[in-house]
Amino acid sequence: YADNQPDFTINYSIDLKFVHDNEEYTASIQFNDFQRDENAPDDKMILLALACINSVFPIEFKLNQNGEIVSLNDSQMMLKRFRKHRPIMEDYHIGEVAKNYLDTFESSLINENFLINQIKKNTLFQLLFPKRDWFYKTSSWEESFFLSGNSKPRIFQFSADYIHDNRLYVDTMIKGFSVEEDELIIEFKTEKVKKSLVEVSARISSQHNLQHLIKITQLAQNL
Repeated sequence: YADNQPDFTINYSIDLKFVHDNEEYTASIQFNDFQRDENAPDDKMILLALACINSVFPIEFKLNQNGEIVSLNDSQMMLKRFRKHRPIMEDYHIGEVAKNYLDTFESSLINENFLINQIKKNTLFQLLFPKRDWFYKTSSWEESFFLSGNSKPRIFQFSADYIHDNRLYVDTMIKGFSVEEDELIIEFKTEKVKKSLVEVSARISSQHNLQHLIKITQLAQNL
């Protein structure tokens, strides 16, 4: 939300699966049940955007041992899925604006480097795939973070606090500040025994008085 702008809430469910096989880590993700202020969208461009992204799900990633996304597992399969569904979308979404959007989306699938970079810059993906070493820091550190997919990375000075008051969970509080006066606060809740990430909440405050509040619940990621 921003000053003098109405607040709104976006909700959707995430199906996230992980596989660890022979030192290789892969993740599969899919979004469902998109809502804005508890209502299904009716804006045609939002519906077109959702139709495009739903046509390529599930998206599979390869991860490194630190939990970071490094590449797509099969970008050609995503492109094939989109091209299979495109005629159906074109029947419903008619006009030059819709065609241009579909062309742009298809071009992004062809350019795998562009696509993976856009995914890495997405705030949600940065929270869903945190670096594992964030949970073991003993001193402050400097690191880049993308506040939005269209922005350049900001350099933040981060610090971490680990709270063990709960018998079952550890709360990891990550705080970051940039020289541009952006503020980032992320809280991760993890199970002590299974090392599973069960909840993430984040507050992002930018220099333009924009604030984003994000909460992700019922996760099951092994760190």
